[in-house]
Amino acid sequence: MESIIVLTILIFSACANANYFCSGKVSHLGSSDGLYMSNGFGVHYLCSMTEPRCNAWLSLLLTAKMSDRSVVVYYSSSSLEGGDQNHGLCTSIGSWVRPADPIYYVQIQGITKRILSYRNYDEIKQYEIKNTNPVLNSYM
Repeated sequence: MESIIVLTILIFSACANANYFCSGKVSHLGSSDGLYMSNGFGVHYLCSMTEPRCNAWLSLLLTAKMSDRSVVVYYSSSSLEGGDQNHGLCTSIGSWVRPADPIYYVQIQGITKRILSYRNYDEIKQYEIKNTNPVLNSYM
């Protein structure tokens, strides 16, 4: 009996955390009372400009826009659908809205920085920027 209860709790807790993401190139970026962005699924309110993370997201989105890269926006949801929802939940969020599912993470797709070697512990000898625009290399 106890194992059935534990199994039931595990199944329902896994369903409760079905986060999803929407990815695409930044087609609109603006601000008034907050930061607004579209990556192909309508213009969405991301955050208030008074929030510390909002300035970081603005910098990230400007970089993505200038380098013509895709961004991935992660939403927290209690929906049963999770993962990549470019052809699912992302299409039903709406435009010029504050999404019902809170946004908890934003990233530029495909940028990774890797340390190749060290001259010593204090100084990095070389960086490799994988799959980036030369404009970004000058800022790293």
